[in-house]
Parts: sequence; C-alpha cells; structure tokens
Amino acid sequence: MKTKDLLQKLNQMDTIPIEEWPNDARNLIAQGLDDNDPEIRLTATILAWAVLDQALANRLLEMVRSDPSDDVRARAAICFGPVLEDWDTFGDDQTLVNVQQDTIDQIRDTFKRIYEDPTQPKIVRRRVLEASVRAPEEWHEEAARKAFRSDDEDWRVTAVFCMGFIPGFGDIVLKVLKEDTGDAQVEAVKSAGQLGLNEAIPNLNQIIRNEKADKELRIEALHALAAIADEASEEIFLEMTAHPDTELADAATDAFADYEENCGYALDDEFDDENDWEDSSVDDDDDDDDDDDDDDDDDDKERD
Repeated sequence: MKTKDLLQKLNQMDTIPIEEWPNDARNLIAQGLDDNDPEIRLTATILAWAVLDQALANRLLEMVRSDPSDDVRARAAICFGPVLEDWDTFGDDQTLVNVQQDTIDQIRDTFKRIYEDPTQPKIVRRRVLEASVRAPEEWHEEAARKAFRSDDEDWRVTAVFCMGFIPGFGDIVLKVLKEDTGDAQVEAVKSAGQLGLNEAIPNLNQIIRNEKADKELRIEALHALAAIADEASEEIFLEMTAHPDTELADAATDAFADYEENCGYALDDEFDDENDWEDSSVDDDDDDDDDDDDDDDDDDKERD
C-alpha cells in the first residue's frame, strides 16, 4: 500500500470509534509501525493499544528501545499502559491479557531502565514512567515524589498523573487540585477520580459550575466525579445535562451514565457487606439454637 494511502486510512481510524474500524485494522496498524515515515509510525502507535497482541507488543517494545524518533518512542511506551493495568488486575490470564508473562517482565524492566537513565530523552523517560505506573511497583513511589519535587513543570505534571495509581498521595493530589492551574490541575482532577477521593468533591463541583473555567477541565471534572460515585452528586449531573453548551451537556450525559453504573457497583458492594453481616447473624442465631439444644439436653439429664 502506498504511504499516502496508509496514512489516510490510519488517520481515518483515529477519528471513528474502535467498533467501526475496518476488518483489516490490525494489519494496517502493523504496516504503519514498520513504515519508514515517522509520521506514519507515530499515527500507528496512537492506535496500536486497541489491537495489541504478542507480535505487536514485541514490535512496540523494540520501538520504545530504539526508534529514531523520540516522539514515536514515547507514544509506543504509552501503548503499554492499558495492558500493564490489565495484567496487574487479571494476572497472566491469556483470555484477558494478550501478552505473555515474559514480555510483560521485559516491558517493566525496560521501562525502569530507561526511566533511570538520565541520558535518555525527557519525553521518553516521562512516558515510560506514566505507562509503567499502571502496574505499580515499589520504585514508583519514590519516582513520583522525585518528579513532583522537580523544578521542571513537565515532570510535576507526570508526577501528579502517576499519583492517581499509587496509594498514599491523596493529600498531594488535593493540594494540586486546589492550588495549581494548567496541566497539573487537569492531572489532579483525573487522579482525584482515579483514587476515589471524596474530599475532592467540593472542588470538582466548583470547577464544573465555573463558567469561566476551561471547558476541557470541566469535562474532566465531570468524569472524575462520576468515578468517585458519591450518591449526593446526582443533582449536579442532572443540572449539567441541561447546560446550553451542547458539548458540556453531552459530556455530562456520558459521565452521568458512568456515575449511575459506578453507584450500582458501590451499592452491590454494600449489599454484599450487608449479606455478610446477615449471614453472620444467622450463624450466631444457629449457635444460640445449638446452645439451647445443649441446655435442653442438660435438663433431660437432670430429670433422668
């Protein structure tokens, strides 16, 4: 396929939902990853996470290590974020994770090595840290703290992103959410949702209702609020679904659907806890009945 035609097809795929991709999408992406044109390779890496399998994982890892383009290396690293998170959640179940365990190990080792090498390009080091933290390891906590202490704003943004996947950083995320602006605040909004920080709800509500706030920030705040899934948040979702800005209204509608689903999960968990308590109570009652039976037996013996 001609380079121009391949780029056109990849760009078209980038504008439509994954379920509408052509049947040969995986092959088109594979061709793009092997193309000599860095623009085509970059576009292919943007899409590759959605069709990642063992062969593509091998190719992408090679690109992270040695592609001539730093941007391509960085974007290839991001592709591994979802599969690392799946692996961290489901283990090496091949029905849920399409990449072999030894490849996962290679990815994690490679990313740690690249991050720790100060001679590597900053964009690549940042992206391997952001991707690898989706399956947290011990070294990530100090890496996030070091990045947050940096005078480089890019590293601070990366740090706040990473804190959304590492327990124990809620206070810092809240502080950035309240006091920072720009990209750091955007990542703090996302991390607050990722961590399920109830303490962030007032600030998220304030952002959502602030007509002077950046629209994308307001949309991210809606999704974060949906992830936290506090039952008292229903009012603001209903309010925003009627917003005159159709983009905000549509985003609120989508977030509200996620919110309702997440609240359902929370209620299911609560119901399970209640059932556990009730089962325990039944067991206690049974024990009491057994004790009563023992007492009856003792009474029978005394009568005898």
